[in-house]
Amino acid sequence: MYYIIDFLAVELFNFGQNDKTMELGCDGVLINSAIANAKNPVLMASAMKHAVIASRESFLAGRMMKKAYASASSPMENLI
Repeated sequence: MYYIIDFLAVELFNFGQNDKTMELGCDGVLINSAIANAKNPVLMASAMKHAVIASRESFLAGRMMKKAYASASSPMENLI
């Protein structure tokens, strides 16, 4: 049995771009340039790891229902 693993080779500059690549359905992202060229590569690698974990957890948590209009969630009484 063979497994096909999809990797995306893109030039990511920061951890905020990880979620967009994972939304494409890839199993992984090749991010050498972002880590190798960072001022602190170890810290950048850690940031990338945590960004992927956060993206996955937010996907699993599910998004709130979309609304046609905004409504305040904070109380309107006793404001300063």
